Amino acid sequence: MTEDYICLTYILKWGIDKSDSFKDPKSILQEFLQAKGERPTQYNCKKITTKGKKNFSCSAIFDGFEFQAYGNSKKTAQMKVAQKILRALDR
Repeated sequence: MTEDYICLTYILKWGIDKSDSFKDPKSILQEFLQAKGERPTQYNCKKITTKGKKNFSCSAIFDGFEFQAYGNSKKTAQMKVAQKILRALDR
């Protein structure tokens, strides 16, 4: 599944305004949590350098589970973590 399809699925399923379909997974997750009166997700990110290449590892604890992802930027890694959390919420 593409990220755009996943975001649109949650927008439609959770009643988020369709005009917000351009939003990324992190924004959708934050809005969903705010609507439920819950605190925003806290991301723990670390820069990892191997063979001169910079990458980031990010993780977040949500509902007692740790979600982790990697990316070539901190933002990308956070988006991937949020996407994993959204998928878990859908189950």
